[in-house]
Order: sequence, then structure tokens, then C-alpha cells
Amino acid sequence: MRLIRLLCLPILITGLALFTSAQEDEKWYYGWNPADEQVFAYTANGDTRVLLEAGFDEVTHLRRIDRRNAVGVVARGIQGDPQIYFLTPDEARLITPTFDPQILEDLEPTYYLHAFNDQYAVFASTYDMGGATGFLADFNTGTLDLLGEDKIILNVGSTHFSEDGAFLRYISLDDSGEDRVWSLRERTLATGEERIIYSGEGYPVVQGGTFGEHWLVYEAHQVEGNWIRTFLLLDTMGNSEIVAESTQDHQVIARMVGDHVAVFPVNCSLNCPITLISLSERNERTFNAPPGDDVQNPLEVPDAEHLLVLNDDTLYVLEEAAEPVSIGGYFPQNLGQQLQQLFSPDKRYMLVLTLDEAGEPEGYGVWDFASERLVVDNVPEGYLFVLIYYSDSGFIVTEGLQKFYLYRYADEKLIELPEEADYCFEVLSDGDVLCNVGPEDEGISPGIYRYNSVNGELTLLVENGRALAP
Repeated sequence: MRLIRLLCLPILITGLALFTSAQEDEKWYYGWNPADEQVFAYTANGDTRVLLEAGFDEVTHLRRIDRRNAVGVVARGIQGDPQIYFLTPDEARLITPTFDPQILEDLEPTYYLHAFNDQYAVFASTYDMGGATGFLADFNTGTLDLLGEDKIILNVGSTHFSEDGAFLRYISLDDSGEDRVWSLRERTLATGEERIIYSGEGYPVVQGGTFGEHWLVYEAHQVEGNWIRTFLLLDTMGNSEIVAESTQDHQVIARMVGDHVAVFPVNCSLNCPITLISLSERNERTFNAPPGDDVQNPLEVPDAEHLLVLNDDTLYVLEEAAEPVSIGGYFPQNLGQQLQQLFSPDKRYMLVLTLDEAGEPEGYGVWDFASERLVVDNVPEGYLFVLIYYSDSGFIVTEGLQKFYLYRYADEKLIELPEEADYCFEVLSDGDVLCNVGPEDEGISPGIYRYNSVNGELTLLVENGRALAP
């Protein structure tokens, strides 16, 4: 029998909050109380602070900035306009527009969070792959500025903050005339001044590496009736070099993979090389591509020795002078997250789908690139739909938000979590887990709980609370 112990913590009601001293490195979390429509901060030890009082009925795009702070979009009332807030354990700071309010009335933005660092965030007026109005939120000044006069592009890898936080590099698109013109821009964040690094016509096919120090640009032009496809590598000074050219007789594709460029042939089914160019070390490595007629899709460079490639829904780990090793499959319809969310932050682990003899998904596993093995290998009873949540001390895997499993790095054990928990999201350093408990569980108050996987004890932290931005 599971034990349930209720702590003497304040229920979140208007005007009531508990302030306790916390260590500087203590991690703070954020939640929403649907009963009182409050937004609050809390810790795994039960410290709770109300940040926004009653009347907030929707919280979207809330993302953690660091161990203490978060940023998100909050709406007051059913018909309320969305507003951007920067959340700290001490306050919810409203990000106020510096421009004409009529612009917001005309746009009716929903605010899509596109990129952020510890001081700034880039929002788009809406999620539109064709481009949208961009906004720059400054957490320190609490202001929201328009990001240029043109649309910003929301493709993966199209917006980056520099490593030192001094610059924002992004792709803009001017489609007001007959011909679309795109620009790679660099904004000095302290002054707001911008310069154009590179520009081109048409819709941009551009990818930036980590921190936007390098950019891969695809261009096409005709020479004597034949199409030549060129892949240019740019730096922030506007210098360019050709890393690959594709012709009708020799078709290749180049792709930015982190701080690397991968170049690989098209229409090649046997003994096909994949060249990986390191942008930091300026060296090249060659891998043997997995067999098959499908185009290779380099996904990630998980460590100094390996390259991860997707071919015909199958994931392969490549190593120089070695044969490709299949580690599972990638079928988006069976996974509830984007591709990059399947990796742990340090790229050591990845959620994959295990395959039957016919190459169809039958279960799921978590691949450890360091030990080169599956540390989790499960076949669910029902429909195969899996998500994973990584923490510093382990990860949580859920089968369709119905069953939750805990894997701790310290003891390498997989533990099934209690049925009452309908959303577990954080593994603590001592092995405990933070979970939501829903109102449908009879005999247990809904709220945010701390679960002890050793003795099965559930400790109520915030009654009626729902976790946000773990």
C-alpha cells in the first residue's frame, strides 16, 4: 500500500504565499492553479510563492531559462489578450511593448516563443513557416521591441544568440515586393543596431550552427542550361566558401549538424561516403553510409567519434572505418516530441523505437551512446506513443501519458511510477520525482507531489497546482 503524507503547506489562495530562504542554487519550478487561476513558483521542498493573482486562465509557451527563471505567455480571462511575462521566484515581470499599441491590435499576436538566452527572448506574432512579425523581449528592462521591419523566419536553426550574449543573428524576409529578399542579420543587443551579413533572393534555405558563428546557404543557378546547386559556408564577417556543389552528374547535399557540415551523395546505394566537416577544428572525417536507396539524413554528432544518421526510418550510428550500427527507428507518429527533444541535453542518451523483423516499430528504448547499448527496452501493452523528459539525475519515459517510468543514472534502474501520477516531469538528485496528480484520482487531492520511489510515499507540495515549464 502506498503511503500518502500531506505536508502543512499553504493552499494557493489569493494573497497567500510562503516565503522561505533558499540556497542560491536551489531550483525553482512554475505552475498554474486552475481553481484560483493563479501562477506560482515552488521548490521541491515545498516553498511556494504566488506570482500572479486570480484571473489568469491560460499559460502557454512557458520555458525555463535557468535553474531559477522562466519566460512565458499568459492570458487573463477567456477573451484576454496574451501577455509576455518573465518569471522569477520573487515576481512575474510584465514585458511591456515600446511601440505603437495599434500594431498589436492589427496583428492580434498569439506570441510564439522562437529562441531565448538568459536575458532576451525572440517571439513571433504567430507560428508561420512563411515568416511572421518578430519581437525581442528584454528581461532586464522589461520591454518588448519590434525585431526589424521585415518578417522573421522560423525554420530550425534560423535564429541564434552569440555565445557571449552580445549579438542576435537571425534571418529576415521582405516579401512586400514582387521578388522576395531575405537577409542574414546581426543585431547588437546593447544598442539595437543591426547590420546585414548576407542577403539573397527567393525563400531562404539557410541553417546556422551553434551560436550562429557559421551559416550554410543553399543557392541554385543555371550554367549552359544545367542547374548547379551550391552550398556556401558563411561566417559572421560575410566571408564565404563553397563546401559542396551538386550537378546533374554528381548530386550531393550538405547539411548543418550542430557545429559540423555533413556532405553526402544522392542516388547512391552502395559504398557511399558521408564527409563530416568540423567548423571548430576545420578537419574532415569520412563515414560509411548505411545501405539503401533513400537519401541519408545526418541528425546529430553525439560525441567526438560518432555520427547519427536516419535512413528509411532507421537510425544508424556511424564510426570511422566501421560498419553502420542500427540502434532503432524514428517514426514521428509514435513519438510525441520533436526530434531534438529525444536527445538528452548532453547528447549521451536518445529515445528510439525498437523494430521487429519487418522493420516496423514494436516498442521503444533509450540508447546510451557512451556504452553503445539500450539502457531501456520496453514493449507497451497498448498503442505505441512515447515521450521522454530528461533531468540532471535521470529521465522519465511515459507510454501515452498513461504509464510513467523512472530511470536514475546513479543506479541504472527502471522503476514504474505510481498510477496516481498522470504527469511526472523531474528526477531530483536524491532519486525522488516530481509529479502531477489529476482530479480523477479518487481519495487523493489533485496537485503537485513529490514521490519517493524507495518507500512509495507521495508528499503533497501544492494543492490544486499543475506544473509548468519543468
